[in-house]
Amino acid sequence: MTDTHAQRPEPVADPDIHTRVCIDSMLGPYDAKLDPTHRWNGWLSPYFTLDTVRQLAARTQEMAEEDGFDCVDTIHVIDGDTDSDGEPRAVVVHIRWQYLGEGAESAASIIQPNDEGLYGVGGWEWTWHFASWTCACGTDAYWHVETCENCGAARDGQLQEQAPAGQPEPAADPKEIVRLRERVHHAAARVRADPDSTNPEWRAALADLTESLDQLAAIDPVYRLALQQADATDD
Repeated sequence: MTDTHAQRPEPVADPDIHTRVCIDSMLGPYDAKLDPTHRWNGWLSPYFTLDTVRQLAARTQEMAEEDGFDCVDTIHVIDGDTDSDGEPRAVVVHIRWQYLGEGAESAASIIQPNDEGLYGVGGWEWTWHFASWTCACGTDAYWHVETCENCGAARDGQLQEQAPAGQPEPAADPKEIVRLRERVHHAAARVRADPDSTNPEWRAALADLTESLDQLAAIDPVYRLALQQADATDD
C-alpha cells in the first residue's frame, strides 16, 4: 500500500474536486476531496471526512490482520469524549509498522484536519488513484466525470437504474492485478533490454508481455481507462 516513505509537503488547504479514490481493489473506493494537481509520482493526495476515515481505518486494520503488519500501514481513530464547546473530539493516527525500528517519528504520526475538517490520509505516500465507473456503452470514466464522454449518458441515472438488476460484477482479485502488473514490468524490461526479433528469448518475452497486457486490460480498471484515453488522444 505504501510505495515509499517520503518527505511530504505542507497539506493542501482547499482541495477542489469531489470524487472517489481507491488503491486498486484493496482499499476503497471512498468519497474524497482533492486537488488533482497535487500529486506524488502521479498518485493522488485525497482528503476525507472523519466518518470516511473510520471506514478506511477499519479496512487497514483488517488488511494488517490478513496480510501482516510488516507490509500494511494502519490508520486509527481515537475518540476522546467532547471538547469545551461540546464538540466530539477525535485523533487520527497513522502507524507505519515497517518503520517501527527507526523510532516514533518515522513509525507514527497524528493526522490533523484541514480548515474544512477533512483528513489527508496517505497523501504523498500511498498509491491513491481515481475510482472509475463504467457506462452502459462500455466506456470507463473517472468517478468525478458525471457524464459519459462517449454517449452523453449521466453516471448517477445509470447507477440508480442498474442497482436493482441483479448482482454486480465480481471485483477482480487485487493480488492478481498486482501479479500481472509485476509480470508486465519484468517482461517489458526484457523486451527493451535487447530488441532482437531473431532471438527466441526476445520473442518469448514479447509474447509474454502481450499476453499479460491483454489479461491486465480485462481486470484492471485503471489500465483499461488509460487505454481508452490513449485511443481518444490518437483519434
